[in-house]
Amino acid sequence: MVPKGEIIFNPGKKTGFQAQFSNPLFQRLFLDRLEASFPKANLQQEERAPPQNPKTKDDTQKLNELVAGTRIPLLKIKTAIPFNPFPDELIVDINKVTIVFRQFFASAQEHSVLIKDISDIVVETSLLFATLKIIDIGYTDNSIDINYLSKKGAIKAKSVIQGLVVAHKYGVDLSKVADEDLYGKIEYLGSTENK
Repeated sequence: MVPKGEIIFNPGKKTGFQAQFSNPLFQRLFLDRLEASFPKANLQQEERAPPQNPKTKDDTQKLNELVAGTRIPLLKIKTAIPFNPFPDELIVDINKVTIVFRQFFASAQEHSVLIKDISDIVVETSLLFATLKIIDIGYTDNSIDINYLSKKGAIKAKSVIQGLVVAHKYGVDLSKVADEDLYGKIEYLGSTENK
């Protein structure tokens, strides 16, 4: 028995707000007010619906166009075999330039440079062959050199790459140009830019 006037602390007993909230009548009244201020139907719809991104379709379309544009390279050139028994290769498409360096059988090192990152292209010619130098914006002190190219091939590669750089600079979407027109126009654009 507890003496009169003495308060017993019972941690398991709910008091105050907890006691009122455990009352079903209070729960109904309180929750009705809560639902009135925040409609339950709207909350459920917002939670269920995935976030809408209006750019999703545009981004997917852009990705498909980029993939379609890189399937067919505009230009492929190999170095001369007598001076280089494992010929290096230069591959140019509308988005990037890839150089494949080969040192031995079944071994290769690939280096890719995006068209937007090319700051300059230099062709050095000698009596028989030419060297193509690609200067990347991030590596201005170093250039990517491809030796023992034919003179004609090196000049053609420079024109094509320069044309792609100019087209990218002016924001031309090359993925929408027909393949039969693209190579000739890009080469002409690059050759006129050199003059």
